[in-house]
Amino acid sequence: MNFIFITRCYKPVNIGEVKESIRRVFKKTKHTYRHIILVDMTHLNGYTEDDYRPFKYDGLTELHFVYKKQENDEWLDIAMDNLLEHMKDDGSYVYLLDDDNILHPNFLDVCDNMDGNEDAVVFRVDGLRQMGMPIIMHTYAVGLVDWSNFITKIGKMQTLKLYHGGNTGRGEDGLFFEKLKLSNSKIKFLDMVCAYYNRLPRP
Repeated sequence: MNFIFITRCYKPVNIGEVKESIRRVFKKTKHTYRHIILVDMTHLNGYTEDDYRPFKYDGLTELHFVYKKQENDEWLDIAMDNLLEHMKDDGSYVYLLDDDNILHPNFLDVCDNMDGNEDAVVFRVDGLRQMGMPIIMHTYAVGLVDWSNFITKIGKMQTLKLYHGGNTGRGEDGLFFEKLKLSNSKIKFLDMVCAYYNRLPRP
């Protein structure tokens, strides 16, 4: 199974640790991945593109820089939609692994509990038992699900889009999950801890 990891950031300070966590999990497995680092350059913090180039050392990493964004698109949803739109729908699963988190050692356990036909798979978050419970299928998902505890098939993300067009980017994960539900997507819930939440200090 192939995964596409998207890491949004505006500073490079945690990127090495994020990349290393992915490398550890995928070492000696049959599963594959590519890692997209999406850099918000609208923050005037003194970092340049050159500060991120060393992270392409493994050949599995892409760097994309955003210099302009809409005011209500604080989390780069439009940039992610644009990236996904130009990717091949090869059945990969997309996982948003932000720069304040690392990949859980048990992440690939999800592969042993799915058939690959799921549009999305929801799993548990270490220390946050309320996140990702099946109840979100019957109630409003905002606040009850997080990007860290579900994967989505690339084709479904290309169709539904992450950007929701609201006045703020807050709750983007829950709002996207609402779109998954309303589109009659095939969603599987795993009662397994396969994710961390904000495991690293916020840059």
